[in-house]
Amino acid sequence: MQLVKISKGGSGGGGGVTQIIAGTGISISPVGGTGVVTVCSSGGTAPIVVVGSGTASTIRCGVGNLAAAACSMSIGGCTNVVTSDSPFASIVGGSNNTICCSTYTSISGGCLNCVNVSDFGAISGGCKNIITGANTDFSTIGGGCLNLVCTRTGTIGGGTCNLASGGNATIAGGSLNCVINGEGSIGGGEQNMVCSSSAISGGVCNFACGNCGFIGGGTCNVLKCCFSSVVGGCDNKALGNFSVVLGGACSCAFCDCSIVYGSGNRVCGCNSAILGGCGNLVVSGSHCASILGGSGNQVGPLAIVGGGCGNNAGGNSAVVGGGKNNAATQDAGVLGGSDNSAGTQYSFIGGGLNNCTVSSTGSTNRCSTIGGGDGNVICQAVGFIGGGGSNKMICTGTASEGFSVISGGFGNCTCSNRTIIVGGCQNCILTSAKGSIIVGGDVNAVRCGSCYSIVGGGCSNEVCQNSCFSFIGGGNSNCVASSASSIVAGNINCITAINSFIGSACGGFIDNTRYGFIGTGETNQVCNDSRYAYIGNGVSNVIECKHYYSSVLNGEGNQFNGCCSCYGRIANGLNNCVTNCGSLYNSILNGIGNEIGINAPYSTILNGSCNLLRSTSYAISSGICTCNVRFGQRVHASAATFGGYGNSQYFDVVLTRTTSNATPTNMFLDGSSALFATQGNKMYTVNIKAQGFDVNESFIGQDLFAIFTTDVSNVVTRQHRSRYANYESVDAAFVIGDIDVVAGTGTINIQVTGNSGVTTYWLAYMWGVEMIKPEPS
Repeated sequence: MQLVKISKGGSGGGGGVTQIIAGTGISISPVGGTGVVTVCSSGGTAPIVVVGSGTASTIRCGVGNLAAAACSMSIGGCTNVVTSDSPFASIVGGSNNTICCSTYTSISGGCLNCVNVSDFGAISGGCKNIITGANTDFSTIGGGCLNLVCTRTGTIGGGTCNLASGGNATIAGGSLNCVINGEGSIGGGEQNMVCSSSAISGGVCNFACGNCGFIGGGTCNVLKCCFSSVVGGCDNKALGNFSVVLGGACSCAFCDCSIVYGSGNRVCGCNSAILGGCGNLVVSGSHCASILGGSGNQVGPLAIVGGGCGNNAGGNSAVVGGGKNNAATQDAGVLGGSDNSAGTQYSFIGGGLNNCTVSSTGSTNRCSTIGGGDGNVICQAVGFIGGGGSNKMICTGTASEGFSVISGGFGNCTCSNRTIIVGGCQNCILTSAKGSIIVGGDVNAVRCGSCYSIVGGGCSNEVCQNSCFSFIGGGNSNCVASSASSIVAGNINCITAINSFIGSACGGFIDNTRYGFIGTGETNQVCNDSRYAYIGNGVSNVIECKHYYSSVLNGEGNQFNGCCSCYGRIANGLNNCVTNCGSLYNSILNGIGNEIGINAPYSTILNGSCNLLRSTSYAISSGICTCNVRFGQRVHASAATFGGYGNSQYFDVVLTRTTSNATPTNMFLDGSSALFATQGNKMYTVNIKAQGFDVNESFIGQDLFAIFTTDVSNVVTRQHRSRYANYESVDAAFVIGDIDVVAGTGTINIQVTGNSGVTTYWLAYMWGVEMIKPEPS
């Protein structure tokens, strides 16, 4: 309910009162001429709220309240007093509450509460709570009974008979709790004491006298050093700086930065921990040691025992995870199992039974690992055995050797450095074969001196002596007897050539060469110094006799033989052959019985049967029984054979020439010397499209048609020639004598005549049919 509304005049409301309006059921009366008003109930004359004795103060009249200080207020309850030396103080309700010598202080309610000499102090309620002292400003009591704050910025939330006497002290609640030094706190509980800047959350009879410490709860726990904690439990002690007792009973953290939990555990080394169990010990001087649990375990400096019984991590930085009667020497570890011994520095045993790491005479053999199993032994440096039984690593030299792995299996053995056996049975890597790997299988071997070799699996596969960098993926009875060669899989494959490869084949053989390749198939061979040769698939394909960079992609019985037919390719087919010298960069793409013979570089047989291509370059053949002998010629035949009367083959060629005079001259297939050669007893039907142009782009061209025949002696006679199209530029200054096709001696020649002193470039495309004619009777 609104009692009054007071309006002020002047700019910003800073002038005098101009209007007072009574609320509903309220009457307002002036008092004398002083400008003081009283607020009374409707129809009554007795005032409710009146001006107190202090300047601009307010009280609830008639109930014994006193507001004697300037701008003070005592407007609720009864017998509440704000003394004259407490300006801006207020008591809102309750009874017999007092504010004395305190500025900007308040009591919200309750009874017999007192704030004395505490600016900005506050008591929210409760009974017989007191804030008092020479320097108790900004202190607070939330409620409760008989609580006392006698420090600056102290706080008691509630409870009974609590005392906050240190600066910035806090007690949230509880009974008979005491903070007697600066910045300490108690959350609750009974008879807890903090005499430093520490905290007790609760519990009974806990004591904290180290700075920045913490007790979470429990009974009769003690914290005596700085930055330490007791989380709970009974009769636990944190006696080192930065130490922690997590709980349990009768456990003690004697040294700095130590942690303990459980029953009867003792930590006597700095930066050490026991996290559970019973009767465990970190021995005196064993700094940075840990026991996670178990019974009767013991650790030395920097060591760890995870649990179990009777384990001893006695060496510096040793670890025993658990199990029974396991032992670890300096910097070594045993995770579990029984009667395991990590007897070399930086070694580790995961579990199992009777596994050990040992040193040999003159060698320290450090940094080895056994994952588990039974009866495994490492006598190498930096060795690893994952598991299995009776696997062994044998040291054959100095302490710098080792770095080997046996993942598992039975009876596997390595005698070399940096080797790996993943699994299997009775696999073996012999001496001086460092860096070698056997993945699995049975009775596979890497022999002496075969460094950095691999056997993936299978049975009875072998990398022979002194065959470094070699690989056998799997299969049966495969053999590599040279360096840097590989057999992926299959049976009875053999490589005796360096840097060679067999994929997955049967009876594949690469011999006396280098960089040979057989992808798959059966009884394929690369041999006799055919370097960089490739057989992709098929049966009984052969590349031999220095056919460098040659390849057979597929098929059966295909061959590169003779000598030096380099960079050739047979893509597929049956019994195709590239043979003899000089056949470089040629190809047979498919077909049966096709042959590229002597001196036919850059030539191709596309498909068909019994095609012959020889003594030419840059030629292409297809069809059946074609014969291609011209430079750059393409031929195709579809007859049963090009050896019988009336049979024919289609051909086309390109000819070029450059002239600078008016003398008729021949055009060439290769631009310099190769004419279109004829063969005896043939008829040629040809079409020619020829053109010449100069640097000014003036040009002349002609289309010609001709028929030629040859006799059995290859004498050429022109039977017919005609021009059926002429075209030239409009530049009258460009005059060319002629373009013609004439018979030569065993050739058909396209002749051109240019201009003197003008460089002219000539191009001709000639195509037609070559037919075998009957011999004259």
